[in-house]
Amino acid sequence: MLFNYNKFQVKKQLLIFSYIIFFCATMSTADASNKAPVLKPLTTQQVALIIKRSNFEKSFHISATPDVVGEINALRRSEQAGSYMRECLHRMNQYLPVIQKALNITAMPIELLAIPLIESGYQPLVENKNPTLASGIWQLMPKTARHFGLIVKAKHDDRLNTLLETNAAVTYLNAMHDQFNDWKLVVIAYKIGEDKTEELIKAVGSRDASVLIHSSKAPRHLKKYISMFDSTVIIIRNPSLIAE
Repeated sequence: MLFNYNKFQVKKQLLIFSYIIFFCATMSTADASNKAPVLKPLTTQQVALIIKRSNFEKSFHISATPDVVGEINALRRSEQAGSYMRECLHRMNQYLPVIQKALNITAMPIELLAIPLIESGYQPLVENKNPTLASGIWQLMPKTARHFGLIVKAKHDDRLNTLLETNAAVTYLNAMHDQFNDWKLVVIAYKIGEDKTEELIKAVGSRDASVLIHSSKAPRHLKKYISMFDSTVIIIRNPSLIAE
């Protein structure tokens, strides 16, 4: 995943932590500026009620964990973070018809809209801006893109064609759901890969996503990624949470 946070003057660290750095940096900026919070923080009970009313796909196991509540409140209390997320949601709207159509055709949950938002902020990022060579709004790796029929060459990259990349990403997600039969496990696999997800399941001895991400055997960044996914799912369905 790769967000462009240059306007926030955030140092580039490892790519897998770019989204994490954004939240940390914007929270620090808010603290340093001593400005009053843009919006009041939500309690766990308030977030739980919002989740209940939103009627999310059960397989995503969205709940008001401290990490999820913290992610939402980080956006609410930082003017820059909230503004950037609103920009992402605005960009999402232009891609919504294409993605929603692809998801509907295969009867896949709308919550998957959160993946491109986390991965790229709904910006078709190019390969040369990404050390892992991922590209497009879905940030598909070259090997994955080619496996699902996309052309990836120096002068021609189908990943920058939103329709083609979306179809490939949806096919990839659907294939992983056939493998894991659980959408939260699919999100984990999208982050760390199918093989590593299978290895993690065997190592931990559980197929419960919550158990996996809290295990000492899980990659350090995985728990953060999942809490970002959950909070993004909530915000997409409830954009007023970060409204000005």
